[in-house]
Amino acid sequence: MRLARLLVAPIAIAGAGAFAATPGPPPGLEPCAEPAGVRDARCGVLPVPENRARRDGRTIPLRVLVLPAQASDPEPDPVFILAGGPGQAASDLVSGTRVSHARILERRDVVFVDQRGTGASNPLRCLTGVPGSVEPWLGAAPRPREIRRCRQRLAARADLARYTTPVAADDLDAVRSALRYERINLDGGSYGTRVALVYMRRHPERVRSAVLRGVLPTGAHPPLVFPRAAQRALDAVFDACDADVECAAAYPALRRRFGELLERFERGPVTVELPRRGLQPPRELALTGEAFVTQLHLMLYPTTLLGRIPYLLDQCHRGNYDPFVELALELGRSILDQIHDGVQFTVMCTEDLPGLRAREIRRAAAGTFLAAARLERWKRYCRGWPRAPLPDDYHEPVRSAAPTLVISGARDPSTPPELAAAVVRQLAGARHVVLDHAAHITHAECLDELVARFIERGVAEGLDAGCAETIVAPRFLLPSAADPPHRGERR
Repeated sequence: MRLARLLVAPIAIAGAGAFAATPGPPPGLEPCAEPAGVRDARCGVLPVPENRARRDGRTIPLRVLVLPAQASDPEPDPVFILAGGPGQAASDLVSGTRVSHARILERRDVVFVDQRGTGASNPLRCLTGVPGSVEPWLGAAPRPREIRRCRQRLAARADLARYTTPVAADDLDAVRSALRYERINLDGGSYGTRVALVYMRRHPERVRSAVLRGVLPTGAHPPLVFPRAAQRALDAVFDACDADVECAAAYPALRRRFGELLERFERGPVTVELPRRGLQPPRELALTGEAFVTQLHLMLYPTTLLGRIPYLLDQCHRGNYDPFVELALELGRSILDQIHDGVQFTVMCTEDLPGLRAREIRRAAAGTFLAAARLERWKRYCRGWPRAPLPDDYHEPVRSAAPTLVISGARDPSTPPELAAAVVRQLAGARHVVLDHAAHITHAECLDELVARFIERGVAEGLDAGCAETIVAPRFLLPSAADPPHRGERR
């Protein structure tokens, strides 16, 4: 969701010390030009130093959007929404949050801060969202020279080393202080959980509670985690299909035929005709094995898509790549249009990849469907990318006494429950809820209610999470006589 024009109302930076909550909308904000479906939002811009070690240096704007509590006497502690990616703007989540947090909004403000380098907070993007560019949407890897050009282009207007997670956490606290909130509740998903954890370590006295969905700890290295997590998620789909009478009958020996499909790609790319919708004129593209498995990994993220995986793989095995390509384009547009690659590269090149050896990555990917070559390529992309030193304890487990609700999907292809379990052991007031049939981050009415009750109570102990058992796996999509004819493959 793209926000309409932000009213540039600079927020007065509050001085040091604690502030008592004040009734009504936070200070320094003005009504927004109406975001879609949201009529009561208030917006502003907080200037912050790009490099806090140089107060006389460049300042950058942080876009802030607040959905005010509906009550005339709201609770003093708002909920801060922390986006994923890395590289997604929190403002992209406004419309969905307006619905999912309806009960919370009765009594609390909900705050969105576009992380520096995203949204309207000095956005850093140059590879994603390029008009007319289709290859990135289908998982094609950028060339090293494209990364160099991207870096040079962005470095002309940003100190790229200053867009890390610890800096973003300090930005959040600057906004908290400027809006005169004494304490806040954090609600982060995926990479947003890392921001939350870092904030909990750097500003522990300001955290009333935290909700972490699909945990990505500071000590986790995605190139080492993703392959096994993705393979387990896919194996769970195969197992569920084998156990389902109709699915097993429609797609027999699916695991074996998937292996045959991968062997086919090892012989070379498949030429596919891209859908006509949105592309003028129609065109052909070589779908590589690397792009294929990259897109399959992304398709395992939404719980709602798990039931379509057997059908898509079956069609590909039959030579009909149309359904797969159409979904890949849809997902690719949705994801890449929201990612600011400058932030993503800074976070990965500073926090995730230094110190990793190529053989470690190859070992992690061995026996999985994900391509080690793509994961190794990220290390090459990082050559020359600016990096600032991280705090000495950055990769150490975060310890906190703040009440924390942790939600994981058992079929998560990127942030599996064991990552969250390791985090929970260091959080004195944590409760870990594992959704047996869910993937990366699942939204359901019962989870919205669970989160609302947790934030309302401000304590995880004794929280009734029984509704998690009502979240079931989606039904499998079965072949239909109405399936359109396919364009086929050519080599």
